Amino acid sequence: MVRVLSYYEIVPFKITDTQGLSFDLVAQLNAASPPSLQFTLQHLPRNRINNALTSDEGLIVLLVNPAWFGDKEKTRYFWSESLFQDGNDVVSLITSPISYTGIESLKGKKMGALLGRKYGLIDKAVEDGDIIREDVNDLGRNLRKLNAGYIDFTILSRTWSAYLINSQFLHGKFKRSPFKYFTRHLLISRSLKPHVKFITDWVNSLNHSEQWQLTLKKYGIKQ
Repeated sequence: MVRVLSYYEIVPFKITDTQGLSFDLVAQLNAASPPSLQFTLQHLPRNRINNALTSDEGLIVLLVNPAWFGDKEKTRYFWSESLFQDGNDVVSLITSPISYTGIESLKGKKMGALLGRKYGLIDKAVEDGDIIREDVNDLGRNLRKLNAGYIDFTILSRTWSAYLINSQFLHGKFKRSPFKYFTRHLLISRSLKPHVKFITDWVNSLNHSEQWQLTLKKYGIKQ
């Protein structure tokens, strides 16, 4: 039994205690696995996942990027190919749209931010007083504040915002302008070396999997 770890406890990755993109992904992995190899999903905070990765246990971390684990060269862990491309978008009202072309396009605006999150170049503009930052501790609240006109923009994961906009019938309310692109992979710990080929071959096969393509459409990741 191999633990598959995720720190995403937001939609669409986790919708209920048994439903969401992460659950579907692990279920499809188990369906393709030999009986002797089974995977179980467990949600943990990021710091506990970091601690788990220092052990000799064979682990997988779901839908993450090498840069987020200090492994751009892919030497600390094994990595699958990308499961899908994601990114962060500058989200604004369609009635007051913002097309992100660089930090200058955000100056003079009020931003809805997530408490404790860093936003790269935007942080410097906030320090300089060029952007007003208002923090909340809930991503959904920023979308509601934006819809009510209390802020000018927020920055949200494309996967998260696409699902929420679809599920809450908010089509036509917001403009999403790309802020940063990234890809999502499986992190595979070194202790799983005997199974790396199976796991990576399976990820590669998803490009031709009708079930996986339907899953991406189900959660608004693919049109």
